[in-house]
Amino acid sequence: WTSVASLAPDLFLWTGDAVYSHADRPSDRGSVEVLRSELSLVRRDESLGYTAFARGVRVDGTWDDHDYGRNDAGADMGQKRERRGLYLDFLGEGLYKPLRREGLYKPLRVGRAKIVLLDTRSFREPYYVPSIGGVHWIPHASVLAAAVCYVSAGVLGLGRNHSAAVLGEEQWRWLTDELAKDDADATVVVSSVQVLSDNPFVEGWGHFPQERRRTLRTLNGTRGLVILSGDVHFAEIAGRGRALEVTSSGLTHSCTEAFYGFLAKVIIERYDTHRTREDMYFAGKIFGSIEFDWERMNMTVSVHDTEGKKVLGMVRKMGVSTVIDIDYLNMIP
Repeated sequence: WTSVASLAPDLFLWTGDAVYSHADRPSDRGSVEVLRSELSLVRRDESLGYTAFARGVRVDGTWDDHDYGRNDAGADMGQKRERRGLYLDFLGEGLYKPLRREGLYKPLRVGRAKIVLLDTRSFREPYYVPSIGGVHWIPHASVLAAAVCYVSAGVLGLGRNHSAAVLGEEQWRWLTDELAKDDADATVVVSSVQVLSDNPFVEGWGHFPQERRRTLRTLNGTRGLVILSGDVHFAEIAGRGRALEVTSSGLTHSCTEAFYGFLAKVIIERYDTHRTREDMYFAGKIFGSIEFDWERMNMTVSVHDTEGKKVLGMVRKMGVSTVIDIDYLNMIP
């Protein structure tokens, strides 16, 4: 947190997985009671460093599966209203006005930049082959879920026309209305899971191809578009043309540290067609930043290691309409 604070940010965004649920009984993981305890611990335990950091900076964000409640969870998650209340408390009371709608999606403004926080959990329908990642009685369920994703989507090609929803119709209408306002020189879209990735091992919009095409067509033409994502425990920069996605995940976990870590780099390097260059990734503990230069109309998107050193980065022009190669994206498996 000292390294993050050294950048003196005007805004800090959680892009999901602020906590990982632990409990003595596997069946209790992700329960409302456990989430309340763990979110409160991160926010209030001075020894963790976040408490002091959050006092001096504006904090906002959205959730992903682990702070939502269960690995790979979607619309079927129970007690969503209670879970949302806990996460809003974690972000800081008063940040959100009372919302009649469900979910955790909203717009923010930073100067002439618009930030669009999406909720990819509350309304997301099942995968073509439903995930077993959240089944508590299966040992190493998350690893087996990744293997199932790879075999079903990457090898057998199942679900290439899967039409299940990620955002849900209400959130879709809201997103369309926000983008139609066209009142920003830069638009930062925050999706907790990756949008452009072609890696079948991980969660992401690629497993929901019709929803992804619909989203990218909606984003096409947006000025100064950058997509921010997390979830995968490594960093990479993806994009074609003027579309750009920066994945930063995460501060406490790296995919190379798990028992399957020796395979992680192999998998990352195998699936590289979505990246701006094949070497635009970093498998370590990291955080991201965006710096807006309003005089030159540039935004610098960076990924830093835990010491604050910049390990990846791109400079993008603001005020320029984004052109997304939809035909290329249609070819991604």
